[in-house]
Amino acid sequence: MDKVFEQTSSVILRGGRLEDALPCGTILYEAFRAIAEQHGLVPDFPSAEFGADMLTEILGNPAVYSVVAEAEDGRVIGSNFLWEGDTIAGIGPTTVDPAAQNRSVGRRLMEHVLPKNLGNRAPSL
Repeated sequence: MDKVFEQTSSVILRGGRLEDALPCGTILYEAFRAIAEQHGLVPDFPSAEFGADMLTEILGNPAVYSVVAEAEDGRVIGSNFLWEGDTIAGIGPTTVDPAAQNRSVGRRLMEHVLPKNLGNRAPSL
């Protein structure tokens, strides 16, 4: 059974799993592609498969704390990562499905990892 961190306003935050790599990788690709295209830039990631491969490595890394946002229907709509393995902690990538943006999902993902980082007293970038 996955640990559910919190549930409010029809969004559930839970720990990330390896099987989240494909939906989270697709969101990573789509979200960053949309931003790049809005600004006339080349996307950072070449494909959703590339994003899924990258997130498979991140989700399997024991030094990375992961949190996934799910819609009420169980669909993955975002993710965030806290890199705890170094002296200076890192946060990200933080992504939200473009169809679920502007609903405070990204804010909740950040608010979830920040106190964990502050509790560890590690500076973050």
